[in-house]
Amino acid sequence: MDNSKIGALIVTYNPEVSKLLSNIKAISPQVDRVVVVDNGSINYKNIIEVTNGLNSEMINLGKNLGIAAAQNIGMSFFCIEVLIGL
Repeated sequence: MDNSKIGALIVTYNPEVSKLLSNIKAISPQVDRVVVVDNGSINYKNIIEVTNGLNSEMINLGKNLGIAAAQNIGMSFFCIEVLIGL
C-alpha cells in the first residue's frame, strides 16, 4: 500500500526534456511521490531516463489517449490525501 500523503502527477506529450527535468526537480522535495504519465511521446526513452534518475515513476501509455484519460490513469496510482497536477 502507498503511504504517501502528497503526490504530483505530470502528464507529458513530446515534452522538452530539460523543462520536464526542471519540473520534477522543483516538485520532488515538496511531495512524497511523483508520477509521470506519458501520452505517446516520440521521446519517451528520454523521459524514462529522466524519471529513473530522479526517484519518480513513469507510466508509458504508448499512444495519445488525451489528457483526461492520462490524468485518470495517473490518479489511479495514488492512494493519498492530496494530489498536485502539473
